[in-house]
Amino acid sequence: MMNNLIRIIFIYLTFFLGFVVTTIPWASEYVSLRPYWILVLLLIWSIKDPSKVGYITALVLGIFADSISGSHLGEHSIAFIIVTFLNKRLVKLYQNIGFVFQTLSTVFLIFLYSIIIFILELFSYNFIQFDKNFFLPILTSTIIWAWLYVLIDMGQAWLGRRLGRSFGK
Repeated sequence: MMNNLIRIIFIYLTFFLGFVVTTIPWASEYVSLRPYWILVLLLIWSIKDPSKVGYITALVLGIFADSISGSHLGEHSIAFIIVTFLNKRLVKLYQNIGFVFQTLSTVFLIFLYSIIIFILELFSYNFIQFDKNFFLPILTSTIIWAWLYVLIDMGQAWLGRRLGRSFGK
């Protein structure tokens, strides 16, 4: 019971930190490099712990992401749920194929997320330019995903040693 509670706290603490990092302002010349922090964490946790991070989590995170980004309510929720659905379908394959396939799948899922947001923004008459700045967050999010995946593994191992329990899958 306590192990489960600490694990849930650890998961949602990372999401909270993701929202904090998301709200940090960037200089105007670097804003196109801003990664999708919440999406990256959602992809990581839906791989690492699909029983605790699923569609309800994606919905709630999407509503929070909409509220801090100023977008129409539901845009991020729809994109997060679709990407989470696909990511959860690939979890068994990830366990057999490995980290490289996970990274390639992550690139595809982040690209799909960007396309979904692009289409939803078109429906709300907010035109996003489809240029190199559209693809830069996909690249930075993939790099951040790889680093965070490893850091979260290390954090789980440290927490497990500290508390004498296993926090891995």
